[in-house]
Amino acid sequence: MSSIQRNRKTIPIEVYYFACNLDHVLFEKNNLSDEEKEKLARKFGLKYDGIEIEFIPFIAELLPELNSDYRFSWEFVKHDCHSLERWSNLACLFYQHKSHLADDAQKLL
Repeated sequence: MSSIQRNRKTIPIEVYYFACNLDHVLFEKNNLSDEEKEKLARKFGLKYDGIEIEFIPFIAELLPELNSDYRFSWEFVKHDCHSLERWSNLACLFYQHKSHLADDAQKLL
């Protein structure tokens, strides 16, 4: 994990990715028009509206090799053509900060 210094305080920074792009990861579609992106984003939002907890297993399935290690996820995506494939390490956020999740969300990890 990286950090920056600001006013004598250390602020941790975590960066997460959607490889190749968000549309590909969430919808398995590439090169969408702006209108198509908006339509699918609305549909995606409605799908998880009120049941946001179900997003966790969805995004966890997109971890490289289902490995929740943050550093591994970055090493993985840098090799071969993995950055062009359908991967995301966003679930690492949930794994790394599991203690901050509600109990029912923790059980999904």
